[in-house]
Amino acid sequence: MIRILFFGWVFLLIAGCENKHIENTKRLVLINSYSWDNKLSATDSIYLDQEIKNDTVSFIYTNSEADTLMFSFFKPANHDSSIMLFGFNCPLVAHKTFEVMGRKLKVLKYEYDRPNSWDEEADFFYQHDYGLLVGYSVGWPKLAFTMDYDSISKILNDSIINDRSGFYSGYFPPLPDSIKIEDILNIVDED
Repeated sequence: MIRILFFGWVFLLIAGCENKHIENTKRLVLINSYSWDNKLSATDSIYLDQEIKNDTVSFIYTNSEADTLMFSFFKPANHDSSIMLFGFNCPLVAHKTFEVMGRKLKVLKYEYDRPNSWDEEADFFYQHDYGLLVGYSVGWPKLAFTMDYDSISKILNDSIINDRSGFYSGYFPPLPDSIKIEDILNIVDED
């Protein structure tokens, strides 16, 4: 009896210390890069390898040719309060639900802003079924990237970028016809 209890205890100890690996899949992703005028400048194929270990979800994006790490981020599996991106904890600052092809998809917005740094601020938009969807540079106001996983994610990306509620920081309302951008630039140059 003691022998059975001892082996049962050892088994539970080993099973409890084991790294839990629930999911590990390579998923093809198209990453779209944008120029300074927010126009599509390049599209590349990368792979997303998603792993869940010890209550942490790891999103590892690699080059499709050489399996070279492009970037990665981590988030707690059980809550959405933050993600770890570029070695920095990025808090959840907003969320919004979009409806795409009859599906309601909740998108989470995380803010990257290192203290005592300039021009690195960025917003990252994440969705549970996909991973990162949109990256927007706040420091240099421009769309940095979008990631297309399938046709639904492409529509979702367009919905985020075209959002007019303030969720997407990159939207600037059009100027009235009476004001020209050149006039604004001239005013800025005079200061």
